[in-house]
Amino acid sequence: MKSKYLNNLEALREAYSKSYGNCVGNAKIYKLALLFAMFENYELFKNKRDELKEKFIIDIDRDVEYTKWGDYNSWLHLKTKAGEKSEMLRYDAACYKDGLWFANRMADMLPPLPEENAGKPDTSMSLTYKEREKFKNTINNLINPEVFNDPMLDHTIDKSLKLLCGELLEIDKIVEGEHSNDYFARLFDEQDLFYSMRIGAKTLEEHNRWKKNFLDVKEINKETLQWRITNALVELFQSGVFNMVSDATGKKQKEAYRKEISFEDLDEPKDIKKLYKNYALFRGIYSYENGEYFVNKVKAGKLLRKIRKDTSKIEAFFKFHQTLNHVYMDMDGEKDTETHGSDNGANELDQLTCRFSKEQQDESGISYRPDIVLAVIDSMQREKIPNTYWLAFFCVLLQKQWIDDNVRAFASKMSSIFDIKLDHSALSRSMKDLGNDIDQWPEEDGRVRKKKAFGQEFQNRLDAYIKCKKMAILNDTK
Repeated sequence: MKSKYLNNLEALREAYSKSYGNCVGNAKIYKLALLFAMFENYELFKNKRDELKEKFIIDIDRDVEYTKWGDYNSWLHLKTKAGEKSEMLRYDAACYKDGLWFANRMADMLPPLPEENAGKPDTSMSLTYKEREKFKNTINNLINPEVFNDPMLDHTIDKSLKLLCGELLEIDKIVEGEHSNDYFARLFDEQDLFYSMRIGAKTLEEHNRWKKNFLDVKEINKETLQWRITNALVELFQSGVFNMVSDATGKKQKEAYRKEISFEDLDEPKDIKKLYKNYALFRGIYSYENGEYFVNKVKAGKLLRKIRKDTSKIEAFFKFHQTLNHVYMDMDGEKDTETHGSDNGANELDQLTCRFSKEQQDESGISYRPDIVLAVIDSMQREKIPNTYWLAFFCVLLQKQWIDDNVRAFASKMSSIFDIKLDHSALSRSMKDLGNDIDQWPEEDGRVRKKKAFGQEFQNRLDAYIKCKKMAILNDTK
């Protein structure tokens, strides 16, 4: 299935070619429609370029080569080719005296309608006398060379085309360019949440079926579950997720990795050497501590960018990641209890809901899951916190790049939503003194130390609540 980006560009190319080739009727009408489409697509890709600077769009170039589509000369070639072809298929327009005469004749084809009957049923194919005048003027302007003419339209279309090509080339630069660690970590988090909803239930069902078919529940132990991870790794490697990753692992490091896992006793013969090579690449994404794997979100985000054009590989990656989580929940009873919300802290998160309307969420200025963010803020500000503590909320969200760097706007929006009075000037002065990274705030002053602890608690609650929400999606199928 083609992406919307490719659909738009192919349709625009077809319209561009036809507008400068043979067409039936007034060619200026075709060019005017092309101009609208050209400018609309320029705006679309300009917005996508701006969005890409803030967060990665996973399917932005799944089937679009932006360097190819952004080649201005290739578009001109279409124009020249279409013009040469049209010489052999020339359409001779019917002659008419002038534009106004032609507009009157067209208006005469629609029956007149008295003003008092406007809007009544069965009158959609008629025009009032005022509407007829507007209709005639519009038709006359469209075909009047003093209003619209080929040179003017050609110039405007060409200018819009150059702007569009510039945006397409800029998108290619951003996609392949350098970005911050937070940028890639957010990419992982967004796709993790997306695939939790897309395949989470299916992965959990498959894991439960594996336990039912191959294991007696009483016999489930760490060794058998570790074997489950080994087989999940083999499936991950076979999907080709690491095929495009260069191997920079040293010989000594590879030997150390071989001590962490064994592929020697697999049920079916495999390319053992290749499995260990893939495992070394896998360990570039996941660390190994105390017998468990932990994903590095930044490195995982970079891997997702690398394999972005193959959705089957992305799905295989998150299927493994979800399977890993299920295995560890089975391994550790305490973790299983915590994840399923049996203790007080998990219950508190599980019961937390957003009381604000969709309109209030949209107006909050929070770009990522405003329902979650506002719910957590709401739970923490009910204790009548000092107004200066709102700086902690602002700085945490700013570090996550979920809000704009605008204290005045943040104070205004939060004051409206939570029905409080925040002094943006006081918040700005405080941030000037402390900085916008709460982890770097000094602890010598007891008041600042409490404010810092409050901000860190907010960050921890946000991360825990988002994780709780993702796990709830999976557990709903149990």
